[in-house]
Amino acid sequence: MQMLTSWKTESDDRLANWKSEHDAVLSRLTKDLSDLKIQISEIRESHLQLDRGMEFVNSCYEDIKNKVADMENHKKESDDRIYQLEQYIQDLQLQS
Repeated sequence: MQMLTSWKTESDDRLANWKSEHDAVLSRLTKDLSDLKIQISEIRESHLQLDRGMEFVNSCYEDIKNKVADMENHKKESDDRIYQLEQYIQDLQLQS
């Protein structure tokens, strides 16, 4: 009978140790998972901020691109007008 009691005590001790180790591992995994969730949340927020920044930069780029295109068109119109006026002046000089 003592042998059975001894075996039961050893088994109970082993199970208690295993449970304690298992609980410690589970606790660490739970903490790590919680930390990862926080990091993912921070990364998502950072990503959203980057997206907003990129949208702003893209909007500014499009505005600048349109303004440069307008300036190029205006310059071409001015160059054409200058050429016409130069031709007109030459015609006047030839007529006089």
